[in-house]
Amino acid sequence: MNPVNLGAKLAAFSEHWQPRTIGQFNGHDLMVVKARGEFVWHKHDDTDDFFLVLKGHLTIELRGPIPEELRPLIGNRIYGCDDCQLVCPWNKYAQRAVVADFDVRNGLDSARLVDLFAWTREEFEARTAGSAIRRIGHERWLRNIAVALGNAPASPEVVSALNSRRIDPSALVRDHVEWALAQHGAVTISAVQG
Repeated sequence: MNPVNLGAKLAAFSEHWQPRTIGQFNGHDLMVVKARGEFVWHKHDDTDDFFLVLKGHLTIELRGPIPEELRPLIGNRIYGCDDCQLVCPWNKYAQRAVVADFDVRNGLDSARLVDLFAWTREEFEARTAGSAIRRIGHERWLRNIAVALGNAPASPEVVSALNSRRIDPSALVRDHVEWALAQHGAVTISAVQG
């Protein structure tokens, strides 16, 4: 089997959403594609598909679970917006806005993850009114905070906050809470049941 340089193969064409066969493996085509915009995870029943994203990013629009291999990379962020603001080259020209719409709301610039994780749906809706944060909804807010808490330094307070959501009505939240607890060495419900 000859090695394939995926970067070189992808550089050989510029069209998006037009898969190219670049080799064979065990009688199967090895294909690459350049995607643009949202990629919806899917499957083909008659093929064994493998997806490897070489360059891309998660957005707050992700509706389902955050892939486990990406969770540690998120760190203790709830959203990536902070990082985008830090690295955006245009922000060196930015000046502090004098319009109240751009002011920090509800102390979110100094909030603790454990406190945000305790918000009820009603608190979330009230405190994020008029903010882009609100559009992802309470469930994905909790999902993201569970990941951030899983990546935060271990403490009794963090583990207690996570335990408070172990029986959350949302399977999405429960899954991320279990992952986060496992990061802190806590015994998870799935480990007990398994």
